[in-house]
Amino acid sequence: MKVILVDDEPKAISLLQSYLDHFSELEVVASFRNGLKAFEFINQHEVDLVFLDINMPDLSGISLSRMVS
Repeated sequence: MKVILVDDEPKAISLLQSYLDHFSELEVVASFRNGLKAFEFINQHEVDLVFLDINMPDLSGISLSRMVS
């Protein structure tokens, strides 16, 4: 299962990545600190699961989830 991480905090991305490393069925294919860049990636690549921060500058996680659903 292809996964991306979206969070404006680098430490949060690192922590989540370390948790997900324990699940061999999950492959983190990209991480983003900006919701707009994540949106561009999602439109160009097949992604099965997105871990989103809700509070981000420019584009919130809620707004991003509405754009891709």
